[in-house]
This record gives sequence, C-alpha cells and structure tokens, in this order.
Amino acid sequence: MSASIQATKTEDVDFSPSEQVIPDLMSQYNSSDFFQEELGEVEQSAVNVVMADVSINQEAKIDGVADDIARSKLVCSQATTEAFLVQLPADSVVKLVHTAVPSTPCCYQQLVSSEEAQLSIHQDRKSSPQVSRTVQLRMPLVHSLARNTSADNPYYVIYAKTRTQQFNDQKTTGSIEDMETLDRNYQANLSNTNLNFKDVKVDAVSQEQSGASYFYKLSPKEPWRYFGVHAYQANVRASTVVDWRVWDCELNSQLGQEKIKIIRNLVPEEVLRKLGQ
Repeated sequence: MSASIQATKTEDVDFSPSEQVIPDLMSQYNSSDFFQEELGEVEQSAVNVVMADVSINQEAKIDGVADDIARSKLVCSQATTEAFLVQLPADSVVKLVHTAVPSTPCCYQQLVSSEEAQLSIHQDRKSSPQVSRTVQLRMPLVHSLARNTSADNPYYVIYAKTRTQQFNDQKTTGSIEDMETLDRNYQANLSNTNLNFKDVKVDAVSQEQSGASYFYKLSPKEPWRYFGVHAYQANVRASTVVDWRVWDCELNSQLGQEKIKIIRNLVPEEVLRKLGQ
C-alpha cells in the first residue's frame, strides 16, 4: 500500500449501514474497509497512535504540533470513526457539527477532486496537500451520515456566519466568488431531500467550541457515548502550532460532562432531551 497522503478514489465505497453485528469502536476500527482501503500507510499509522491514546486515556491531545501534521492525525481519526458510526442504526447516533461557518463537507454537492477541495481553503494554505486531503476525505462520509438519519434525528449543522459574511467581516484572503459558491452549495444541500442536514444558526461559535460531536449507542440498552473532536476549520488560517483534541467516553462520565458543558449553549433543546441532559 502506498504511503502517499494523496487522495484516493471514493466513488465505489459503500458507507451504507450494515446489517452485521456492530463491533466495539476502539477494538475494531482498524479492520474496517474504510481504514484498510481509503487510508494510506502514513495515515493509518497516525490513526493508530491517536486511537491508542483515546483507548487508554479517553482523550488524545495533540498539542504544540504544526497545523498540517495535527490536521492529518485528527481528521483521519475522525473520518475512521465516522465510517464506523454510519453503520449504526439512524436513531443510535446523534450528529452535530459546530463551527464558525458551515462545515466544509456540508458545502459540497458531490464527490470532489483535490483541486475542487481547495475552494474552502485560504490562499496562503492552498499548497498544503494535507489540508486539501482532509477536506476531500470526509465529504462522502458526512453526506452518508446525513442520509442515514430519521425525521426527528437529522445531522445538525451549527454555525454563526455564512462563509461570505466571514469573508466580508474579516477581510480574509481568498475569493469572494469561491465563498459565494460554497454558500450556494450549502443551501442546495439543505434543500436536497436525500440529505437530512438541519440548519442551526447561533450568535457565535468560539474557537474552544469548534469541532464535531457524535453521541452514539452500540445497543439500545447501553448508555450514550460521546465521540468528539476539537478542531480548527480548514478555511481558518491557523497559527504555526495548534492544540487539537479527540475523545471517546461515556456521555455521563466526568470527561463527557466536561466536554458537553463547553458546547451546551449551542446544542438544540431536543438533542439535550434525547440525550437525557
């Protein structure tokens, strides 16, 4: 298997729910088709390190590491977990992404090439294959998760501003035309009956709150678990070194309660009720 981190084809990958018995996430993630077929050897090694840390300590902390390196480790781990979660029954997973602007994978309407993935990235970071790779890698997974939903359990997209508003407010580098295109794509996805994204506009999403939260049950009788990531968006110009987090724990554990407290003001009331919070 090639050690390259260049994008692999995802057109023939089936991320639909499986009728097989779902294994435990931490013990089985590296035997999944996604892990074996979609990730290169370098990416697999990175995921193994992160997941081992999560398995032992409930949380992996990627601190003081260059953005591109941290992004590859965390996003590949997130994607591997999303490939696992999409196999679960729709009502067994509560899906939220909470970022300053609509999450990048929600702003594309179809599988994208590495060139198209550059649309969402600031001009000063477009030379990074790691950044564009992570944008491309997760798009089909997020759309699969948005299809594997129920009427009262959508994929929540929580954000404060459109990409165009962020561009105008912060006068960031890049193209206003690109931002307008991504905003149109996001609106089109909201109208797409094959996808069940729910638009949730809030006043602000702080950097501490930026990331994704997946609450899941491996069986109806088990307590809710909380897989989450604290991450910087691909379109944000990150500093040279950044701090990232990825965790998996019971929601009602000390760590789970600490994490949900950070985003509680962003979480819709119906989600808190479903989770017993």
